[in-house]
Amino acid sequence: MRQELIGSACEQCGSSDRTLVLQHMWHPPSYAQVLTETAAVLGLPRNDERVEARAYQIYEANHERYISGRDAKTFCDKCAYLWDKHGLKLCSECRESYHPMRYKLCKRCAQRERDRKIYGKDLFESLS
Repeated sequence: MRQELIGSACEQCGSSDRTLVLQHMWHPPSYAQVLTETAAVLGLPRNDERVEARAYQIYEANHERYISGRDAKTFCDKCAYLWDKHGLKLCSECRESYHPMRYKLCKRCAQRERDRKIYGKDLFESLS
């Protein structure tokens, strides 16, 4: 089952030479968070047994989802490290540069996209 989940190449860079790991894209809330939210939704105190029973069901379902790996992607060790520790992902256009997750593209590709929209052509094309 582990091999089916991990796959044979990194989903970002395509590398199959490096060590592959599962990178979870979703993490379940803690039981305390689930308990607080359930109490708020039901309008009952946190220590009510109906709240605790429902919160436990939600927590268990979240745990099963996390353990199943369905919200996980396969990354090589380099991409996983940059994603986790530095908040960087590989540019989807050039597939060479890494950029912060809040941006769609790296700086160079974003500039080229802006140039195409403004001038109708890539200004860096003649330099390459």
